[in-house]
Amino acid sequence: MLWVTGRQPHVDGAASAWLLRRFVDPAATFAFAADLDEVLELGGTPFDMPAVELGRREERCAFESILLKYGLDDDALDELAALVHDAELDDGMYATAEAPGLDAVMNGLRATHADPGAFISAAEPVIEGLYAWFRRLEEE
Repeated sequence: MLWVTGRQPHVDGAASAWLLRRFVDPAATFAFAADLDEVLELGGTPFDMPAVELGRREERCAFESILLKYGLDDDALDELAALVHDAELDDGMYATAEAPGLDAVMNGLRATHADPGAFISAAEPVIEGLYAWFRRLEEE
């Protein structure tokens, strides 16, 4: 399935792409659009864009909206969602201490990967590593 996000994804866009590929659609492909008209032209499902179901809704970030939509019930994903939320929205909702670090890492990856597809690919092991860490913590 084709999933479409904005042309300059950041923490939420990269983490949401990982979540979609890891838990919703293992064969996911990604495209990048300037606006919803372009999403319609591409024929994909939008995420992490304004005014879409899998975007910022109420107080949720896109990652949280995807968890809700697909009923992904996993404590490690919930921990990761809190971190993604705080790093992306910087509203302190969950007060995760690691949020500034994740934001800095993602800014560094964006600085070294101008192409949004390359950025998402480079961010994937970071998000996978964080998920593995949260799973390990819940097993202790």
